[in-house]
Amino acid sequence: RDDPVLGQYALDLAEQCWNDLSAKYDLRGQKPFVLEVFPEHDDFAVRCFGLPGAQAFLGICFGNVVAMDSPRARSKGDFSWGETLWHEIVHVTHLRLSGNRIPRWLAEGIAVYETTAARPYWQMNLDFPFVLAFKNRRLLPLRDLDAGFNRPTNPGQVSLSYFQAAQVVEFIVQKYGREKLVSMFPKFRAGLKTPAVVDEVFGMDIDALDREFRDFIVQKYNLRNVDFDFEPEQIAAHAEDAQARLAQEVREHPTNPLLNLRFGLYYKRAKEYEKAITYLGKAKELFPRYVDHDNPYRALAEIYLDMGQKERAIQELTALTALNGKDLEALRLLADLCTERKQFDCAIAALTKMLYVAPFDPAVHQKLGHAYLAARRYDDAIREFQVHLLAGPDDLAGAHGDLADAYLQAGRKAEAKQAALKALEIAPDYERAQEILLACIGQE
Repeated sequence: RDDPVLGQYALDLAEQCWNDLSAKYDLRGQKPFVLEVFPEHDDFAVRCFGLPGAQAFLGICFGNVVAMDSPRARSKGDFSWGETLWHEIVHVTHLRLSGNRIPRWLAEGIAVYETTAARPYWQMNLDFPFVLAFKNRRLLPLRDLDAGFNRPTNPGQVSLSYFQAAQVVEFIVQKYGREKLVSMFPKFRAGLKTPAVVDEVFGMDIDALDREFRDFIVQKYNLRNVDFDFEPEQIAAHAEDAQARLAQEVREHPTNPLLNLRFGLYYKRAKEYEKAITYLGKAKELFPRYVDHDNPYRALAEIYLDMGQKERAIQELTALTALNGKDLEALRLLADLCTERKQFDCAIAALTKMLYVAPFDPAVHQKLGHAYLAARRYDDAIREFQVHLLAGPDDLAGAHGDLADAYLQAGRKAEAKQAALKALEIAPDYERAQEILLACIGQE
């Protein structure tokens, strides 16, 4: 039942993904795979595991079959179906190239890495807990990383292991090149385990590679210059004198991004915006990947909106959603601001990201259709207005009117006339549909 709305988007994204991966890996001669999308999660779970439940799973790759939840199977905005689809298709490639013998840590690391490389706004956004785990020596060594997936010792370890594995893959590609990553596949296919594969491919033992990886993390997050030690309970204990306490902490730890963020948020609440902008900007500079709900990008955007500086708000929201494409609130605000200021490419980008999270929201398709129409991308506008009708709009006559308008502007008068007539069947006094119909007749 999802096919009329989701089907073409899923097909287009799957083709984009396969083409992207084909340019990176040797996929010549590979057979097609089957994609199954389930509107009910329990149907997906029974298909994959034989039993209902398994709420933690969004998608599964069996090598020749990819099965996943539809967005309908979850609460609105609960996950990005686009990210899940891309992630699972990546699994198709390395499972086939390794004869299904790739270890779990590398399989998930490649899937997360390639998904994020293709769409940076689909990243996991676990940088802060990862950095804390790294600094507190709670990361698993590379030789034991599979245990983080198969035998986790705490509730957050599985997610953190996904993220850590992706960082390892990023490190390998950046330092040694993708060819080294690809050369690991036949070694695993031959039955070798990770330590032996590392020895043969990199010419060093696995612990030496792990040490290089940890040096990479220190450089990536600038850990020698940025202070990530943060104990919010110390601030909470001085709630009556929060400003003085925060000022003292920031003086003592000027390179701590979260302290700068807290101080900036304090001044934001007090509407001392110039001071807030200074500290929020410093927090963003020190830790640009921090995009949790209380992030500096959102706070700065809200300040600029309150100051009437909409262009600067757009800049902050654009930067935020470039890193986090699952923040529907930020995306919706960005799309509306860009539309208001006739920046239609910006609006299209924001609304397209929303489609990968909320494809069954009629308003997203309607707004995207209007943005395409304003940008004179008529075929795209027609597609979105067609999907808008399928998604169940509240104003059915208006939806037909939008489609009629798009057809008319595209020069497709016969189809514009039919769409206008459908609108008039629902609302005979609908003036816009009458005008479109007259325009069609007048041009015949």
